[in-house]
Amino acid sequence: MHVHGFATLMDYCTGPSFASGGFIADSAFDGSTVVNGSQQQWLVRNSTLDGWTNGVWNQVFSGVVGAPALPYDPPSQAAWMGAPGVDGWAAFKVGDTVTSFSGYGMGSYSFFNQGVDIFAANAFEVPVTLPASSLHDLLTIFLDPSVGKGGILNVVNDTGGSSTVANPDVPVTVVSYP
Repeated sequence: MHVHGFATLMDYCTGPSFASGGFIADSAFDGSTVVNGSQQQWLVRNSTLDGWTNGVWNQVFSGVVGAPALPYDPPSQAAWMGAPGVDGWAAFKVGDTVTSFSGYGMGSYSFFNQGVDIFAANAFEVPVTLPASSLHDLLTIFLDPSVGKGGILNVVNDTGGSSTVANPDVPVTVVSYP
């Protein structure tokens, strides 16, 4: 499928705009942002996006050009907490009940542009029960120290160094995990 122009994945003409999610594969969206609603679950595979909203709500992007990163504009750390005492959300999370997963060449960047320090505790979160060496060649990076603040504190599950204004444009890597 090729969509040129605005695409919404919910009924936004009437309130409250409900939608439950779905699957998109081998598609291209250009000329506008894809708008989905909150609390949706989407799996997007082998596609191209110009933009995507609400990237925090149970979205999985595999082989997707233009997949969303961490949000740029949380107004404060208090407004962007994964749980009490946990800064932000991971860019990629494997569910706690998953017993087998392999990830290769995964990366995440941070660029928080609201002029306040915003942090994500981890770029990636996976169950600690995964088999050894389930993840390979992970990296995080902090972009644009002239405007950005905050950063990512750990690459995966409190492991790996931080990507912050202290080390901008320098990849922080974890070669193998766990």
